[in-house]
Amino acid sequence: MNSFTFIINYEQGTFISQIKNSISIEEATQKWFKKFVVDSNDIGIKEKVIKKIEKRLLQDNPVLIQGMDNVWCNDLGYISKKYFSMTIVGNTIVTKDNDDSSIDSELNKGEF
Repeated sequence: MNSFTFIINYEQGTFISQIKNSISIEEATQKWFKKFVVDSNDIGIKEKVIKKIEKRLLQDNPVLIQGMDNVWCNDLGYISKKYFSMTIVGNTIVTKDNDDSSIDSELNKGEF
């Protein structure tokens, strides 16, 4: 299985969360967004901002950072006059059922 760590910079804050048991960066991003919606009340992000973030996530895919292994960026730009930056780091959890080298190369491409 793979885990993905999401590092979000928004409104003078850095928010870090980890999504486990995802088979692709797309699936991890969907799971992250669902968790973000729930957590947004605790950090004071308004519903209209959540809807703008969701719209941008549907329009933009994370981009693998050139020269890096398993690190993606998805800067959503300005949302309600505040910049929203997302960095995603993918980690492979090696078990006896998978081969570490083949999963690493597949994770790096963002495909499984």
